[in-house]
Amino acid sequence: MSVTIGTSTTYHSDATYQAAHTFAHNNNKEVVVIGFCVSAWENVARTISSVTYGGVACVEIGYLMFYQDGDERYYVGAYKCMAPPSGANNVVITANAAVSCSGGAISLGGVGAIGAGATATGGGGGHTVTVNVPSAVGDTVIDIAALRANNNQWQAWTIGASQVSIWTDLHSDGADGRADQETSSSYEVATGATTTMSWTEGAGTMEMGTVAFAATPTKGGNVMWWF
Repeated sequence: MSVTIGTSTTYHSDATYQAAHTFAHNNNKEVVVIGFCVSAWENVARTISSVTYGGVACVEIGYLMFYQDGDERYYVGAYKCMAPPSGANNVVITANAAVSCSGGAISLGGVGAIGAGATATGGGGGHTVTVNVPSAVGDTVIDIAALRANNNQWQAWTIGASQVSIWTDLHSDGADGRADQETSSSYEVATGATTTMSWTEGAGTMEMGTVAFAATPTKGGNVMWWF
């Protein structure tokens, strides 16, 4: 079965992130995936203390610091909730210290397994970040990409030719723009044992990071919903 895409929303916050995500049960193989970027301007490494959905602990798929210069740090991450409660529930991302945060929540149905996250970093004007994700024919490969948009240097990203864009969130962290960030996501249906996901920034010189993973369908295929 082919993947179907519903509506999508984005979020951002200057503190511990908390927002509602509505998830309706459709079968017994549902997963909620949370993708995000966090950034800060302090000389303290940012770790994720917890990610929960409706009070249920989520498990890390991948988490990567893709930029550091002095006190400035940027991270990209993805977490999964394998037994999500139905209805409207809060996604709560808690770090060890204050952060700026942006991202989105993903609802997946008919999922047999979520593969390990593959990560990549890069930067510079027109630079392409590429990540090779282990996959099988029919998997849905999803990526979360983040950009250091310091001082509102927003980019017009170009994604891989076979990828389908889902959402982009621009988050400006106050007047000085020191922790500005741009977070996006896309998906591609796998046709082989490796699926390459790529993001190319525009004319800017900002750094990027990405986490990508494969969602393996149960027998008969999977359906994906974005909220």
